[in-house]
Amino acid sequence: MQRPMSTPVETAPTPAPKPEAQTLLEDLTQLVAYYQERGLGENDLPPAELRFIVSLVRHQFVGSSETILDQRAHVMVFGGAGAGKSTTANVVAGAPVAEVNTQAGFTRHPVAIFMEGGSREEWPASIGPLQRSLGNESSSLDEDRYTTRPLTESIDPEFLQTHILWDCPDLTSKDASYYEGRVIEIAALADVCLYVASDERYNDELPTNFLQAVVEAGKPTICILTKMSVYDVDEFVRMFREQVVHHLKESQRVEEIYAMPTPMTGKVADLWRETFPHGEHLRGSIRRLTGDFRQRRARGRFRAVQYLLSRKSRLLDPLHKDVGQWRLWVEQVRRGCSGAVQRYQREYLDRTNSEDYQEARDALLAAMPMPGRMSRVWQVLEYLRAPYRMVKSMVGQYTDQRTAGPIVEDDLLDRIRQQLMDALCVMVAGRRGKGGLWEALYEALSRPEILRIDAIYEDMRIKQQREVRTQRQDTYDRVSHQLSNNPSMLTLIRSGRLGIDGIAALVGGWVGYQLIGGAIAPLLGALVALGAADDLVRILCQEYVRRERQELLDRQRKHVEDLFRVAYLEELIQLPKELGTKMQRLSELSDRVPRMLSILSERFRSENIE
Repeated sequence: MQRPMSTPVETAPTPAPKPEAQTLLEDLTQLVAYYQERGLGENDLPPAELRFIVSLVRHQFVGSSETILDQRAHVMVFGGAGAGKSTTANVVAGAPVAEVNTQAGFTRHPVAIFMEGGSREEWPASIGPLQRSLGNESSSLDEDRYTTRPLTESIDPEFLQTHILWDCPDLTSKDASYYEGRVIEIAALADVCLYVASDERYNDELPTNFLQAVVEAGKPTICILTKMSVYDVDEFVRMFREQVVHHLKESQRVEEIYAMPTPMTGKVADLWRETFPHGEHLRGSIRRLTGDFRQRRARGRFRAVQYLLSRKSRLLDPLHKDVGQWRLWVEQVRRGCSGAVQRYQREYLDRTNSEDYQEARDALLAAMPMPGRMSRVWQVLEYLRAPYRMVKSMVGQYTDQRTAGPIVEDDLLDRIRQQLMDALCVMVAGRRGKGGLWEALYEALSRPEILRIDAIYEDMRIKQQREVRTQRQDTYDRVSHQLSNNPSMLTLIRSGRLGIDGIAALVGGWVGYQLIGGAIAPLLGALVALGAADDLVRILCQEYVRRERQELLDRQRKHVEDLFRVAYLEELIQLPKELGTKMQRLSELSDRVPRMLSILSERFRSENIE
């Protein structure tokens, strides 16, 4: 006898996904893909749990865009092989719609059982990775898809107008690992879970682990015990409670343990009829758990985000470890490049007396001779300075034999960058075996692709040298222009030089007379003083030019900073190319995921309270 169809419970439309939820989904999807490529360690979350987390975010927080998935509550039937899942689905549906087969692993993809409704009820082309099957294929078809089974008759059509019943593949057959992900997807979607366990295998590891996951995720769960005689019900329920339920975390979320004993021979067909009470009881329990649409969704989202927060550490710790290694590598490269620039500053810019100094200084000195009649005075002074210069030159030649030659900029830079690479290679080699990143870096540094750095360096160096030469000439031209176009400055310089020479001669003569006496001593003192005055003037000229050239010095340093940044820093932190670019994104992800979870937790906490 068919019950009259009643009006489906009105449901509120699913709100548009929040930007944080969409960002979190994208980040977690990327994270799982990275873990799969990288390989999971012994203490990492298993692949199934990682996929469950991603699917949970997708279905609980992002939504499915106004399809039948949003309009009805979802009831998932799962369990071990041969536990009686399809039979249970038929009992709850009130119709023999699910394929019943004693063969383990017969059902290989989820089947949605529902009461066919109006035109608004549209099925999406995919549920996560599960593609919709458009035909009436067998449940044993081994593809990553889902199937819909609409009903036109049921002893309780109202129930299937407001609920979708999912008959899922088993979790203990030898092929279960191939389609476990399909069950995970439906578990994340489900509002209520029906766990089916038989008297034969009620405590198998895989299905009980899956039961633990859905319970911890906040899914209201009913445990249905099958394949026992009516005389063994109490004992089976007691054993199941003690050996399974009491060992579950969040065991209070197992809403009910319901026994559905095997009917007498010839009465199997009565399982989904009105005369058999199990279906009506289970549908009533499910209705109580699904309740109001808004409350159900709010409660589901809040519990889901709490589940994610409880796994935040295990979810992100492997990533934090990898990101920490990558950040250490980046820091070492940054320090190495910064040290290289500082060494260039210390050993070249701070010590060099390069050509632009000499040329500009000589141009300034060449402008100092007195014009006209005063030129003879200048010539006399030059003759007087000649002995001092001769002695100084001889001393300088002697000293030069015992000191290093002039610093060659390119040679110094080559030594600096070679020492940089040597230090980084030693650091990486010392950390091999401490993580995949160090091994990957070691391999990358050992491959010829590192020569790309040399190519970038040489190209930039040629351009920089051309620019520096131009800037040197500009410095010389600027000094020459100032001297040739500023008569008052020339007069001041020449007068100052003559004054310095005059004062130096007088002071030197007086000091010589006071210290030695006689007629020769004042002359010798004056000659030495004139030479010293000449050195002083040269130093003053050089300092003047140095101040004029400070901008050029700053540019030279900036050139070298750019050189090491582009050729070394930017290239090295990306080694190996595939991993380096990814680690930059994952580094941002590792900081963003906890923040997104906290935002969602507060948002759905308020929804749950309201």
